[in-house]
This record gives sequence, C-alpha cells and structure tokens, in this order.
Amino acid sequence: MVAVIAVFRDFGIHFFNNLHYNKDVVSRYILKQEIVAIVKKQHSAAAILDLIERCLDEAKAQDVVVIDLSGKSTIADYLIVASGTSQRQLGAIADRISQTVDHTLSIEGIPGCDWVCVDTGDVVVHLFKPETRGFYNLEKMWGAELPQPAEQAFTLQ
Repeated sequence: MVAVIAVFRDFGIHFFNNLHYNKDVVSRYILKQEIVAIVKKQHSAAAILDLIERCLDEAKAQDVVVIDLSGKSTIADYLIVASGTSQRQLGAIADRISQTVDHTLSIEGIPGCDWVCVDTGDVVVHLFKPETRGFYNLEKMWGAELPQPAEQAFTLQ
C-alpha cells in the first residue's frame, strides 16, 4: 500500500514539475487519485468496523449482526444491528462507540434508549432492546438473517 502511494506521489510530482497538460496524462492521474481514495475509504471502513465490533464485544452486546451494504446502498459501507438488555446498557454502548470512534457524526435515540442509532459515516450502528428489534426487523429489510436464540440447556417438565 505504501509503495502504491509512493508511486502515485512520484507521478504527481513529475506531472506538476514538468507541467505536461496532456489530456490522457491528466485523466490517468485523476483516475489514480480516485483509486487511492477508494482504497483508503475501504481500509478506514474496515478499521472502524473492527473498532466498533470490539466495543460491542466488550460491552456485552447481544445478537450482533454485521450487514455489508456495499453495492446495496450509498449511506454507509456497513450496518451493524445489536441488542442490549436494558436502556442503560444501550446508552453505555452508544457512549463507548462515540468515545472510541473519533469521527462519530451523530447519535440518535439516547433519551429513550429503546432504539439508539450511532452514525460514524462509514458504519451505522443500530442498538435495540430485544422487543424493539423484533418489531422493526431491520435485518430482514437488508436481506440478512436474524440470529437464532440459543437453545435451552434443559427443559422443565
């Protein structure tokens, strides 16, 4: 990755030092800049996704589902749906994510905490209480499967 960026940087320095205004050279240069931006964006989205998944794991979020939105929507690269056991836990998870991810754009739903949405730009996180999650069923809308509840270790007779 570093070598690719160095090649593109050297190409840009050569281009601007010699002032070649050839349309073909300019279009190739712009295309290479766009490719580098796309690679950086994908890398950053994956890094943010990893950070958020670790936050959810540390905060003991339940039934975490990651939905890849690339090719489905331009709103974000990933959508995460998770559940918490209480309103307090959902608020704490949202706070932990916003403190961990530097550029959190917005957090919605904190006062009630039945459904909290954390938007980081590349990754959107929806935190639900279990009954609210079942009602809205976002996973089905985006074509992902709901996590199956763990089976009982024993049955009462």
